[in-house]
Amino acid sequence: MYILGKITHPDPVIDRKAKFFRDWFEYQSQVIGKSQMYPLENHLYLIENALFRWKGSKKNKKIVSELSEHTLFQPEDFYTQRYLTKEFPKLKNWLSNPAEENRANLQKIKDFLNTNYVDHCFSEMIGHMFCNHALEEKRHSDSIRYYIQMMVAQLYFTGFLHEDFIGFRTGIFDRLLSFGYTEENGKVHTQFILPKHILDLKDTDQFAGAVRDYFAERDSIKQFSSITNLLKYPQEEGVFNELCQGLS
Repeated sequence: MYILGKITHPDPVIDRKAKFFRDWFEYQSQVIGKSQMYPLENHLYLIENALFRWKGSKKNKKIVSELSEHTLFQPEDFYTQRYLTKEFPKLKNWLSNPAEENRANLQKIKDFLNTNYVDHCFSEMIGHMFCNHALEEKRHSDSIRYYIQMMVAQLYFTGFLHEDFIGFRTGIFDRLLSFGYTEENGKVHTQFILPKHILDLKDTDQFAGAVRDYFAERDSIKQFSSITNLLKYPQEEGVFNELCQGLS
């Protein structure tokens, strides 16, 4: 039986998928960006990068063509099939559009992803983990691996480092599996990744009670959702590194 903190999974189907998630999450944190099989990218990154590179009408067709041919924007891609094709026209149809219209469309996708991407990825991943289907059924293992890769990439883009994934007790997964909290001199301490609305109470008298209530109601889905808490913390400013040819 797999134990997530104080939560156990007697269901052998969910038990196996939880172990699979744990192993694959750790593996992805180590290999992503170091192999062509697991590039450090996701839909939001690619759209943001395209907007950053935008230079006007001369670059219009090249940028949109690159996106339309990318594997993550193909009709069979898990996320594109589930969400993007329902919200937006196919990228290939934009090639004949005026440059500024294409740029506006890319901005709409960026806004959509900024609002929904993390929640969508988590919802899909957790839905496959806690359903009654075996890991081998209906491409469940493929889907779980896929969404883990998208979320690990987003954690790196948010500013987390490799050390943040693997640190003993302070690593992301050790914190996710944290048993709970301790109290000392009226103060509450926990390694668990708390939701932002509770962290916002940290310097107030309501913090201890909010932590107690959270752990009293925490189930396995809330425990896994702590990964999304990391992605919803305030982000620091980032910098794109763009290769410029012809400069010495």
